[in-house]
Amino acid sequence: SIHNTQLDKYKYLSLEKRVGDRMLPIASLVDMKKERKEFKNFSILSGQLIAAIRDRLSRKEQIFLFLNRRGTARFVYCPDCGYVVECNHCSVTMTFHGNEDRLLCHYCNFSALMPGHCVECQSKVIRFSGFGTQKLEEETMKLFPKAKVRRLDRDTTQNKSAFANMHRDMQSGEIDILIGTQMITKGHDFHNVTLVGVVAADVALNIPDFRSCERAFQLLTQVAGRAGRGKVPGKVIIQTNNPDHYMFEFVMEHDVKAFHDKELKLRKRLNYPPYTRMIALEVVCENEIQGQNAIGKLRQSLSRLVSREKSVELIGPSKAALYRIQNKFRWHLLLRSGNMKQLQNILLKCSELNEPKAFGKIKLSIDVDPINLL
Repeated sequence: SIHNTQLDKYKYLSLEKRVGDRMLPIASLVDMKKERKEFKNFSILSGQLIAAIRDRLSRKEQIFLFLNRRGTARFVYCPDCGYVVECNHCSVTMTFHGNEDRLLCHYCNFSALMPGHCVECQSKVIRFSGFGTQKLEEETMKLFPKAKVRRLDRDTTQNKSAFANMHRDMQSGEIDILIGTQMITKGHDFHNVTLVGVVAADVALNIPDFRSCERAFQLLTQVAGRAGRGKVPGKVIIQTNNPDHYMFEFVMEHDVKAFHDKELKLRKRLNYPPYTRMIALEVVCENEIQGQNAIGKLRQSLSRLVSREKSVELIGPSKAALYRIQNKFRWHLLLRSGNMKQLQNILLKCSELNEPKAFGKIKLSIDVDPINLL
């Protein structure tokens, strides 16, 4: 969209000031590697964020803590043999949820009891790694026992009244600290929220998709905007293991334009959209061998057509980042070119795509200008 404004296809409108000329929140970055190494602080919360929360609580102001990951632990593993508990139906690790003492897959909702020992080597020691909003809630309540803490994520908003109740309680001061996933980042206007803590800013950055940095920047900019919407100036503390990432300098300065310029230069150099157009072909199949054969045949057919075109790239096939979901295996092929007509012509000429019976029970989807490559 920004690129289209530069080409005069779109008109760019911007809000130069906040409502009522209020200040943008002051943002600071905390290096969690340094926190552990130099200060021997292995808590989820940095010393700087803990001190800021204490200060705001003493002044009867409210706090948002943002972590875009649910559960108590990101995954469960055996330290003896290295076995990690995965979902039976998806190629993703199960997340431990302490309230129910169960493991849950966040992609197909499959759940299982927490094992008492390792299923591979029978070791009785099972460890947890990483953390989610549930674990953050537990730690916050330990650190601030007198504070009224509430969690807002998909696990706590099973009914439609949960969101409305949270909104009412925030407005009436019944919540001191609200912990949540991206549900808390957009649209909320609570004038007494003066501090926002981003607990693990790297979560959004580490997604294997060329748009992950753009999405992370949007999320951090939006959640930062929840602070200081009243008369008291806001503060944002961002915790990261990767403080040298170029994105953070733009988040700290609230400099959207400079971020767009940097990101567009990178995209141009790497031949990514908006400077090229893409078509993603996805094959999904319950039978792994059949799916592999189908994506292989499709690649052969497309490869012959692409070889006749100068500026078209065929990338793949590769297993999807989330290879198995709900017992179905997934593969991707990407077509890339500066000219969409060329790409469409290749698809029209591809015999494999124009025979309805060629794929049988295999599901094939074609996504033009895909916004998700997982």
